[in-house]
Amino acid sequence: MTTRTITWGIAVLTISAIALTSVISSNAAQESLAEKYKNYKNDVTFEPVPEAILEDHKHPDFIVTKDGQYAKILHMEKNFSQDEIAYDEHNTTDKTKVIVVHGDTYIKEEANK
Repeated sequence: MTTRTITWGIAVLTISAIALTSVISSNAAQESLAEKYKNYKNDVTFEPVPEAILEDHKHPDFIVTKDGQYAKILHMEKNFSQDEIAYDEHNTTDKTKVIVVHGDTYIKEEANK
């Protein structure tokens, strides 16, 4: 009977030690993260983003879609059919060779240049 009691006692102590260790390490990790990011609160500003940065964001040099990569060009040197032109980067297909969006023209870059 005493062997059984000792075995149960050791099992309870082992489980308690494992649970206590994980709680302590979890709390320590949370505290270190809180200290790490505490200094970043002073770096956040709520000033508006300058117009030049917003304008650059609206007119990227490249557009990547599921059908390929398109590079911005200044003017088209070739005429394309309506099936090859998309006016929204989300509506491209395999046949799309030109995207016209935000007043800019992007032409598909061929993989085998």
